[in-house]
This record gives sequence, structure tokens and C-alpha cells, in this order.
Amino acid sequence: MAGQISIEAALAGCRERMGELVYETVLLRTQIKELEAELEQLRSLAPAGPETIPPPPGPVDRSS
Repeated sequence: MAGQISIEAALAGCRERMGELVYETVLLRTQIKELEAELEQLRSLAPAGPETIPPPPGPVDRSS
């Protein structure tokens, strides 16, 4: 039985990792909301219509 762990120990490890994943998920959702707010702010400052930045000159290589 060397090298084996109990079901209780395995469950404890799973619970700990699940807690870490929940925490990371909350952090990522917070970052997404912050980035969305920043994007909206940038969009509000960007020119609208024909004043937008034109595409680069020359043919566009879409093969990659």
C-alpha cells in the first residue's frame, strides 16, 4: 500500500484545488470586467465614421 493515499486525503486535495480554481475564476472575471470597461472608454474616445484609422497600405496577406 506504499504510495497510496486515502480517499479522504484525495478529497481534501480536490477541495483545496477547487477553492484555488474558484478564486482564480473570480480574479479573471474581475479582470474581464475591468478590461471591458477600459475598452468601452477607448471606444468612446475613438473617432467614428470615416475618420477611423485606415487599414495598412498594400495587399493584405490572409494566408497565415
